[in-house]
Amino acid sequence: MVQTFRKVMLAAALVLALASCGRKETLATLSVEGDQEVEEVFSLARALDLGAGYIGTLDYQNAILQYTEIIAHNPQNKDAYAGLYAAYAALSQTEDADNILTQAQEVFEDEDAIVPQILSNAGTIYANGGGDAPYRQLSDWYLKTLGQTDSDALREIGNAWLSMEPDSVGPYAALGAYYSEQGDQEQADELARLAETNGVKLDDINATIETKTNGDYIIRMEIESIDDPVEVELTPQDDAQDVVKKVTQEVAQDAASQAVEDSGLEGEAADLAQQYAQDAIRQGLSALPGGLGF
Repeated sequence: MVQTFRKVMLAAALVLALASCGRKETLATLSVEGDQEVEEVFSLARALDLGAGYIGTLDYQNAILQYTEIIAHNPQNKDAYAGLYAAYAALSQTEDADNILTQAQEVFEDEDAIVPQILSNAGTIYANGGGDAPYRQLSDWYLKTLGQTDSDALREIGNAWLSMEPDSVGPYAALGAYYSEQGDQEQADELARLAETNGVKLDDINATIETKTNGDYIIRMEIESIDDPVEVELTPQDDAQDVVKKVTQEVAQDAASQAVEDSGLEGEAADLAQQYAQDAIRQGLSALPGGLGF
């Protein structure tokens, strides 16, 4: 009876102390050396609940602190890795997020081990107004970093993303790459119908990504008005603005060449027409919201 009363009083005192602290001081401590009663009050489940709460309120910095502490004490916890990844991705800290995936792969010996938990966090973030960055970054990990368009994880990512954001190009691109690799024309056709229903331009998703041995990659796009596929070479250091700029420039050049070829002009007249057409097309593409959908 005395022992139970002591535990209740300790819990009450800790709750009162937490209530008077700032937010970053309310992180659950997983272990306090020599004090078993504190360990019982602040359990792993409680720490994970706090982390999930921070994710739900889009408090990514506190989520990072919470999940980092959990991993320090429990390095086999998938929920902690997934929460940490989602928080970094939501903050657009791409390198940190990718490092968490790499670390998780080493711990669990399965590159897809924490994907379901990440998608759960991504859904929470999107539903609470935090955007789709975790979906985008996880999709990029498989499409660009790993170059694995045949991974079932990519299909899971695309489907989860699609359920939350059916009018975005992103999930269709991920699923399109997967079904193309699988040779599943029926599913590809169904995806195309769904994209059309949701107002997504199919031209925006008709692209493939090839990873080169040096780590660079090539985006290859098929555009209806241009005979040959448009190829754009990118590096891992290129950010979103770099990608849009390079893609816009290459598409403008190829589209202008196609227009001049179709016109039948030759010599100096063709060169001038090429330059004027290229400038006009580049300006038009740059004025589109989001460029070419990248």
